Amino acid sequence: MERFFDIESFRKEVLNTIQDTSLTYEQQTSRLAKLAENSLEYPVDGNDFYDLYETLEICDLDEGHAPYAPRYILPDYEKLLKEGSKFLRLAPAKTLDEALTNLLIFYHHVPSITRFPVYIGSLDTLLEPFVQDSDSLDDIRKK
Repeated sequence: MERFFDIESFRKEVLNTIQDTSLTYEQQTSRLAKLAENSLEYPVDGNDFYDLYETLEICDLDEGHAPYAPRYILPDYEKLLKEGSKFLRLAPAKTLDEALTNLLIFYHHVPSITRFPVYIGSLDTLLEPFVQDSDSLDDIRKK
């Protein structure tokens, strides 16, 4: 079913988002992406969904009209550290600093509806191979 899309209201929301000084840049870009996504119809047939949605009997949890990111994902962080990531141009980690950097970069790119990884891995197990006997415990703890 085709729902009415008001382009002027959409443009107003975009402008309000861009001009909102209370939002960080990341919050603005996230909101702009959500506005674009919500300009699409929900991927459903018929009126039953819309009848329930409009009476607040169901809710989309603010995940958008066409959610493209999974809610939960469990990446293989051990594989990332051993093999790197061709897509992100990350070499396999050889040192603790490289392992931490690779994980932080990868965390930023894990697809998630929350924009944060739900699972960060078993850090002790992941990072232990990169801890050298020559590293001081104090330096390791700081990292």
